[in-house]
Amino acid sequence: MCVRPHSGKSAGGLGLCVHATSTQDEFPPNVRADAASPASGISGCQRGVLLPDSVTLHNDSASLIQSSNPRSLRADQLRYPRKNTALEEILAVAAMLVLFSAGMLLPFILSGCLLATTLCRSIPAMLFLAATALDCCLPAGKMWPAFRNCFVMDVLRRHYRVRIVTPPHPFMDVTRHHLCVQFPHSVFPLSCFLNPALVGAPDSGMPGPMEGVVASILLQIPFIKHIFGWIGAHPADARTIRQLLKRTSIGMQPEGIAGVFHGARPDREAVYLKQRKGFVKVAIQAGTDIMPVYHLGDSQLFHFWGLNALSRKLRASLGFVWGRWGLPLPMQHDLISAISHPIKVKQCDHPAPEEVDRVHALVVAAVVRLYEDHKHLMPGWDSRPLHII
Repeated sequence: MCVRPHSGKSAGGLGLCVHATSTQDEFPPNVRADAASPASGISGCQRGVLLPDSVTLHNDSASLIQSSNPRSLRADQLRYPRKNTALEEILAVAAMLVLFSAGMLLPFILSGCLLATTLCRSIPAMLFLAATALDCCLPAGKMWPAFRNCFVMDVLRRHYRVRIVTPPHPFMDVTRHHLCVQFPHSVFPLSCFLNPALVGAPDSGMPGPMEGVVASILLQIPFIKHIFGWIGAHPADARTIRQLLKRTSIGMQPEGIAGVFHGARPDREAVYLKQRKGFVKVAIQAGTDIMPVYHLGDSQLFHFWGLNALSRKLRASLGFVWGRWGLPLPMQHDLISAISHPIKVKQCDHPAPEEVDRVHALVVAAVVRLYEDHKHLMPGWDSRPLHII
């Protein structure tokens, strides 16, 4: 019998709790009777195979499963977080609508307030203009753990049924800093926004707290910039990344604006990576291992039409975004984050182009492998190809 012992870990910190996957009475705990059924696609010699537990994270807002062979996983093994109540679902939709519509509507709101102030001397309009002008002078702010761990973020993760798949723990040295490169960027990498609170949890196997870098424009939009500052975001430039890696692990999306225009869409899975090598050079200079992550489902959240050339020049995505109900609201879709073993990097202040190319090729191979090993966990994705652009 192909059964190996399973060592469970007790959960602690951040309100973690451990739940085993459902079992059947005629088998011991964690041993599934259907492991050899024709419908499961698993051969008869694997009858009684020991399946891994799903661990629920952060107030049952996400789940995590460890697997050394993710291609053998079935979607039903990834335990769903608990369902939101009706009021929590309303809160999730409202929060997403405010976040994504505020930036798009702000210019129109300001124009309306300016017109109302000029023609009617409206006091509320004057106050809003004054508040906006004041906020433009304020910094985005620093990481705020209370915001990352707040109830609203829990509700949003349950709304999108966030689940994580990692290699068996320990799969990385949590005492070291890592550069976590995340794909695809798509129109908006929502998983990167929702998952920071899960990093550093005892059962996550990842070091925390992890901060991140984003397009500078997101840290300049009045009011919205504070949300990104509170989750730990910084400007995405080489100098800032080097400084951050000296004190913490960071997450980033190397595709940048090009990923919005040329990357993943609801009708295709694509990663703009062939020409993206700057992050590799920075990692080598810092002596920081690179940890690739692929977020399944992020490509399904939005449709987008925009002005590519002008956006690249202004370093900001200019265009129209729409999703659920035709609004700037992400589609409701499951999100699964697949995490790879880190790619070891040897520190060098002035890496040769050949070394950069070598490490970059390892990153590309890891991204492709992550996608191919986990895409079957999304219904209907078995034949969905990944394009590296």
